[in-house]
Order: sequence, then C-alpha cells, then structure tokens
Amino acid sequence: MTRLSPSTRQTWAVGGVVFGLSALILFWEDRGAGLPWTGWRMAADLLPPLAYALGFLWLAPAPWRWRQHRNDHLAFAQRVLLAIGVCGAWIMGLVWVDAWLRVRAGWVINLPYVMVDQLGSYGLGMVAVGAVIAARKRAVREREEVREEAVIAQTRLLQGQLHPHVLFNALNGLLELIHTDPLRAERGVRNLSDLLRRTLRASEQARFTLGEERALVEDYLALESLRLGPRLGVEWEWEPRLQNHKVPPLLLQPLVENAIKHGISPAAAGGMLRIQTELSGNQIALRVLNSGMPYNPQEGAGLGLKNLASRLSLAFGPHATLRVEPQAPWTVAMILIPFQG
Repeated sequence: MTRLSPSTRQTWAVGGVVFGLSALILFWEDRGAGLPWTGWRMAADLLPPLAYALGFLWLAPAPWRWRQHRNDHLAFAQRVLLAIGVCGAWIMGLVWVDAWLRVRAGWVINLPYVMVDQLGSYGLGMVAVGAVIAARKRAVREREEVREEAVIAQTRLLQGQLHPHVLFNALNGLLELIHTDPLRAERGVRNLSDLLRRTLRASEQARFTLGEERALVEDYLALESLRLGPRLGVEWEWEPRLQNHKVPPLLLQPLVENAIKHGISPAAAGGMLRIQTELSGNQIALRVLNSGMPYNPQEGAGLGLKNLASRLSLAFGPHATLRVEPQAPWTVAMILIPFQG
C-alpha cells in the first residue's frame, strides 16, 4: 500500500475539517428550522460541503502554482488575482447549486445575501488556504530536491575518495613488476588504463549496471593476476538476469580488493576468489568469498569497506546490509540491497 506523504495527509485533513464543519453547521441550521428529513435535505446538507472541501483540496492551490518559478511582485499579484477569480467563480457556482437544493428541501433562500456571505467567508478562505497548501508543497519539494542534491554530492565525494585509493594500490603492484618482468608490467599499464577509464566513468554516474561493475572488477583482477600469478584463482557465479540492473558504482570492487589484500596475498600458497550475484525475491545478494588467510575480526574495516558502508547507507538507508564473516574454509563478504526492478 502506498503511504501518503505528510503534506498530502495534511491537505486531506484540511479538506476533512472543512467538510465536517460545513456539514455540521448545515445539520444544526436545518434542525433549528424544523424541516422534515428528506432526500433533498440530505443532499443539501452533504453535497455542497463535499464540493467545498474538494475545492479547498485541489482547486484552491492551483492558481498559486501558476508561474511559480517567478517570485517577483508582479507574478505574485497575478497569482492573487487569479486565485480570487477562480475561487470566487467556484463559490458562486456552488451557491447556485446549493440554493437550488435548499429550495427543493423547503428552505426560503435570500440568494444575494447568501452569495455575499459565502464569497466573504468560503471564498476568501479558499484563497488563503490554497496559498498555504501550495506554499507548503513547494517547500517540501524544494527540501527534497536539496536533500537529493546533497546525497548525490556526498556520494560522489566518497567515490572520489575511493578511486585514488584503488589506483594507488594498482600502481604499487605494477612497481613490483617493472624490474622483474617488464613485459607483464607493460600489460599491466594497459589494464590500468582500462581500469582508470571505467572508474572515471563510474565517478560521473549515480548508478552503474552490474555488467559494468563486473567489467571494472575484471580489469582490477587482471592487474592483481600480473602481481600474484597462479597464486590467485578466480571463479564467477553470475546471475544473468542482473547484468543490466543498476546499482551504485563500485560495490564489488572494494570487497574483491579486501579479499585479496587480507586473505589471498598474505598466504604463501595464495587462494581462491569466488564472486557471486544472486536474486532472491526482492533482494540482491552480492558475495565475495576468499580462501587463504583466515578472517581476523581484530583488523577492523579498512578505508574501502568504511567508504562502501557509507555509500550504501546514502543510497538505501536501513534497507542495505554489509557484513564480513568466516564460513570455513571461506571468508565471506556480502552485500544485501533491495531489488528495484
């Protein structure tokens, strides 16, 4: 079930108050006049208040949204005049309908008096309430836009912090090969160029397909394979349905880097790296498993994992999970995020 926003709930509350008070006043007046309870009386007591409430809810704010991008005095005066005209025409039309229903119900109507009275109360009330509702909706929309821009800016800042971290580690690996194996170092430079191009593209986007994420990780693993050689084994268990699903960039890469740095690289025999994606119901599971050195919780989270946790929180709030735990003979790093298909 779709949850109504606070501003929408408040708008409906205003309409409900208008309808309830109007109907209550009319019922009380009819009771004092001693009119018989008929279908016409029920229609006269319920339909006009309902129309007034709908006018307050939807019609009254509409003139105040006209040319809302302009905040000069002329545009404001134009909105005021438009609101008075629209709300006045609505009230006059309702007075005619209300008078016709009341005559049918047995009332004697002084139409000019009723029209002036309704224009002075409900008409001006519609103008004022419409201005308040429109201003509140605009303020809520502007706050949401500012919040979204702040989240995007913070996410890009975090991505900008992560990219040099990734590249510096790759350069350090290449430095080890320059003197020992120049040809492999040359291949590594090409791989580094591809990695740089993909990470720069990732920094410009709020969302990345998982297929692009895999290509970036493959570039990174090509660099690490040059450094580790046969000590690094890689297996992919990839869910094809997720290939084009968009997620925040650089989710898998920090997990892969962490697995190699703490699990595979320090082990004399190296280890196996297994990368999995799985779609289960309304959740996506991204897992990176590694053998090699056993998991040591005392080491804590490095820069990459702390950065990743912050970006997940910005993107998904409490609906994302990141955890690293031992599952012998593996160390398992897992991300759970909502499937937004």
